[in-house]
Amino acid sequence: MEMDDMWIPFIALLPLKRFYGPSWSLLSMLPSNIMFSHLTHLELHDSIDSEDTNALIAFLASLPALTHLAFDDLNASSLCSSLLNTCKSLCVLVILLSVVIQRFYGDHTQDAVLVQDSRFVCIRCDNYLHDWLMGARWGLDYWHRAELVIAKRRAREIDPLQIDLLEDQSLDIVLA
Repeated sequence: MEMDDMWIPFIALLPLKRFYGPSWSLLSMLPSNIMFSHLTHLELHDSIDSEDTNALIAFLASLPALTHLAFDDLNASSLCSSLLNTCKSLCVLVILLSVVIQRFYGDHTQDAVLVQDSRFVCIRCDNYLHDWLMGARWGLDYWHRAELVIAKRRAREIDPLQIDLLEDQSLDIVLA
């Protein structure tokens, strides 16, 4: 067991609602593990190896409560169409960016299809720690901002093809 794997036994019996970690750590466990039975929010922070793509999609599709999925790797966008088609319970699929947003309106056919799915959003998050604290304390994190973008797209308050927040709005939230 590698040092990075040592944490797995400690959390494997917890019915987590949110998990942030690398995809390889998930693929070493069974989706039926109690840890995943209540998991609604999942953020994967590593690059997905191409040989793991199908296994990861199948794994994520088998998570019964998963409604929110995020990647902080722009290259994960190649998985997103398959995930949205396969993971029927997904309500929010986020690509997290901490640099200037690169739009998906390019020449790629897959990207053109992807931006038409209202569940797909790109969120800029320059200060992850602040965003996490805002989420832990008040529920005002990038997940919340993604849900707002999706709701506005569906209500036609913004362009239905707008998939991103061009500014990190987490720092604009001030609570009295």
